[in-house]
Amino acid sequence: MRANNISDVAKNDPVICLYGESLLAKHKRQQIANVVSNKIKEMARLLMTIISMDGDISNFFDVLRFEMFGTLLSATKIISGYDDQNKSFKAPF
Repeated sequence: MRANNISDVAKNDPVICLYGESLLAKHKRQQIANVVSNKIKEMARLLMTIISMDGDISNFFDVLRFEMFGTLLSATKIISGYDDQNKSFKAPF
């Protein structure tokens, strides 16, 4: 990954790191590294969006509580570009 704020969030979150390690352990082919990198970036963007919505959140462990489901759902809609009027999604950025 390129060194930027998304990679910093991904590297500093234990859940994201464990998820990446798990994916890499399952898939041994070199081509999968790009796919895993993209998945990790998506999770880091999701965490960054949730942190911007709720300042009390610092990592994915905090997000995985039941009380945070509504915030997680709202952040997912923001990242995916959900349009309430058309009931459609854009591609994630």
